[in-house]
Amino acid sequence: MILYQRIASSSSFALLQTMRRRKAFLEHDEQQLDELETVISDSDEVQDDDILFQQIADNKEDLEVEKFFVDECIKLTEKITGTFADAKFRKLIEVIDEIKNREDQIDLKFIIFTEFRATQTAIIEFLQKFGYSCSYINGSLSREERIDQVEWFRNENQIMVSTDAGGEGINLQFCHCMINFDLPWNPSRLEQRIGRVDRIGQKHNALIFNFHLTDTVEDRVRRILETKLERIKDQFGDDKYTDVLSLLQDDFSFDRIYIDAIQVKDAESKQLNKIADQIYIRAKEIMDTDELLLPFSDFDGNAEEYLNSEVNKIIENLVMNYLKINQVEVNRYKGDEDLCYFNNPFPGLSTGPTTYRNVTFENSASYKTEKIEFINIEHPLVGNVTRKLDNSASIGAVSAFRLQLNKFSGVSGVWFIYRLEIRNNVNREKTALITASYGRC
Repeated sequence: MILYQRIASSSSFALLQTMRRRKAFLEHDEQQLDELETVISDSDEVQDDDILFQQIADNKEDLEVEKFFVDECIKLTEKITGTFADAKFRKLIEVIDEIKNREDQIDLKFIIFTEFRATQTAIIEFLQKFGYSCSYINGSLSREERIDQVEWFRNENQIMVSTDAGGEGINLQFCHCMINFDLPWNPSRLEQRIGRVDRIGQKHNALIFNFHLTDTVEDRVRRILETKLERIKDQFGDDKYTDVLSLLQDDFSFDRIYIDAIQVKDAESKQLNKIADQIYIRAKEIMDTDELLLPFSDFDGNAEEYLNSEVNKIIENLVMNYLKINQVEVNRYKGDEDLCYFNNPFPGLSTGPTTYRNVTFENSASYKTEKIEFINIEHPLVGNVTRKLDNSASIGAVSAFRLQLNKFSGVSGVWFIYRLEIRNNVNREKTALITASYGRC
């Protein structure tokens, strides 16, 4: 029900594709199923649309009822999609034209997010009718293909249309206008999208436009939750808002909140308001107890400069020494000594290219172009190296580095940070950081 609700809220194109796939399934038409593309989003919550085909009526009468219903849906959506009659498509072109006029920039770039590939395809086709050139990103593209799409967007195309596969890991700070054609129920995912343009290097105020379907249960639920979330943002600031949301999703299932409200058809119910209050109280508790951060030191240096010059060096030394030990040759580019290339030291793994090209370990160098591969502590290559080094241990992944700061002159000891994860593999996952010290630390 969650999936169908999202599809119906996205576009008639996504609904039409879904109904056609459902009809083919009900009629055991495997050839038609293979020919119809999947419509499902690239988000973590739903990776495959097999869920649409897990249930079927037990008797012939109910099966015929569903077939009739599906046929009627197909007829209605075909009428709408044939002329792009969705109100959302008309509003989309209105917003684009209005913002171009307001910004007085005819070639202003936009990024448009949707949850479903069928909607993505329709948006691109619709915009091309108005002369717009489009790039796109979805889960079917390789890393290299995504980089190419971003570069075409940067240098040639005016609009990027992306599923949530583009909501993380890409930098689009050369664009400052975003339209969320449909909205994820999890507010953290929305913040991740916004983070693609509202980031270091952005020279303009980010302009974000969210499409809401008014007079729906979904919209009423969203307004109640957003009222509480806005209070969090107003009280604690935008810089902490995203971090608070990431912790809130450990305690609250936003999908469950929406679907419960839709099932009872009473979005103004006392239970919903009660949950919204609980979300606000929990957010306030997170801030009051400093759950977001480890304690600050009074280090008065330039933190960004320190991270760039020290932490990145640690990561570079780790990777380079591993490559040297394993006799993997590292080559430097003649035109840019800051960039290098080398063969993947883990050829047997499915992740990563055969050859890492345009590699840098410096933050500043990585801003030049998406084709530069920035190796930081979260990069899969670093993860593979640390796991390989720790294969002999049975208690988990371990990494260490030495701190050499004037602030700690004369102080010796070891400071430990443990990450404790508790999960039941069903609906609960909790992560906590635990610190300890040994010696005069």
